[in-house]
This record gives sequence, structure tokens and C-alpha cells, in this order.
Amino acid sequence: MKLKAGDIEKIRRLRKEGFKIREIAAMFGVSPRRIQQVLKNPELKVPGRKNTEIPSEAKDMIIQLGKEGYTIDRIQEALKLAGYSISRYKVWKLLKEYRENQTSKELSEFRKIIKSHRHTVYIGIIHLGGTQNNSIKLLILLKVPECQTLSCETFDSISLKKVIQIFDMCVLQYQCKPDLVVLSPVPPLVPTKGSENRLIRHLTKIGVKYVWFPKTLKKTYEREIKKVKKLFKSQYSCSQGLITLIEEMCKRFYGVSDYEGVDKDT
Repeated sequence: MKLKAGDIEKIRRLRKEGFKIREIAAMFGVSPRRIQQVLKNPELKVPGRKNTEIPSEAKDMIIQLGKEGYTIDRIQEALKLAGYSISRYKVWKLLKEYRENQTSKELSEFRKIIKSHRHTVYIGIIHLGGTQNNSIKLLILLKVPECQTLSCETFDSISLKKVIQIFDMCVLQYQCKPDLVVLSPVPPLVPTKGSENRLIRHLTKIGVKYVWFPKTLKKTYEREIKKVKKLFKSQYSCSQGLITLIEEMCKRFYGVSDYEGVDKDT
């Protein structure tokens, strides 16, 4: 059993009241030696080992090796060769904090791009099951920042021609010609050869800019998509519940409460 910071004052008070060290140790479930340490050191505030700071050179080394795809065990081996003894937990914690900070920065920059355009449409395809080439595909078109679903349809197979048709129909129907389109980097939206495909050429032709959904935000995006897949499997249709879930996902991801004209309590 570990002592808490609040226990230290209790121990000192009990000792002043005449309790024996062994009696106090039994109360707190620790050794008499630990009680003696607490009583002997008036500067002691929080029990346990001292939390040593990782040297800046070692931090840089851990982050760089993490970027290169090294496992924690391999990073530890490299650190030992360089003369550093750092626990697996500290290596893991440092990498976790770094990745969370990077994701936060990437998301912030991505939101700035979205906010710099007046009308944005997101086009995404979610593979709901089966293989990459043979699965049910959910095509989503969202109007950002309003988080309005323009289209939510399922297909056994979908071509870029079909995506263009649905996009043009939505633009016409909702009178929302965008000045920016966000494309998710999944087939068939991504070009297989070169830097262009039929969809990109179409957007360029009608004067609409496009950006790819950042790969660095893939894990954040996938956490949200899991909820969509789970609900779809239970209902197996583009139900109102699924559309609501997608729109709520959009609100969280794009930070729509930061936009002017959008109710922050939404």
C-alpha cells in the first residue's frame, strides 16, 4: 500500500499523540522503516521515487526514433548504447505526449484551412465490410461548417463518374457551390497514377479547390468512423440515426463551435 500526500500529516500527528511507529505502520499498511523515513524527513511531501527528468538529448533521440518507426524495446536498446537508462513507461509516455501534440497541431492547421473558405464540402467513402475491392461502400457528402448531410448512400461498387454525378446534383439541389472540397484519401477517390484523376480534373474544371484529408489525422478520424460502422451494421441502412451520428462527428472533428454564426451550444 502506498502512502498519499495527505497521509504524511496524519502520521506526524499520530506520532505526536504518542502512538508507536509499529502501530502507525500497521494503520497505513506500510513498513515501520517507511514511517521512520516520513518522520525523519520534514521536507518529504509526496512519497515514492523521485521523478527524474529525461535529458533533452535523450528526448530528441526518442522522438526521432519513434518517427522512424522503432518499437519501444528497440528505442530502449539504442538509448542504452548512447548511455541513457530510461524505463519503457517513460519512453512510451514521451512518445504518446509528442504524438498527441502533433495531432492537435495538425487538426488546428486543418481547421484553419477549412475556416479560410466560405463554403466547404467533404467527400468521403467508408468501406463498411469485405475486402478493399469488394465491399459495401458508404458515400458521404457533408456541407461544412453547417454539418449538413448532402448525400448518404451505399454502393456495392462506386466509380468516380458516379461520385461526380452525386456531387453535381447536391451542388445544384442545395445551391451550395463550394470553393473548397475535402477529399478522404481512400479508393477510388485517390489517383492511382500521377496526381490527377477524373474527380480532380472535374473540380479543377469548375474552379473548385481541393485538399486531401491529412494522413496524420488518420487515427483520430478512424475512431469516429468506427462508430459509423457499428451503427450501420446494426441497421444496415442510411437511417436518420446514422445521418445524425455523421453530422455529430462532423461537429466534433471540424470544431464548428468556433465558426461565426454557429450556435456554440449546438
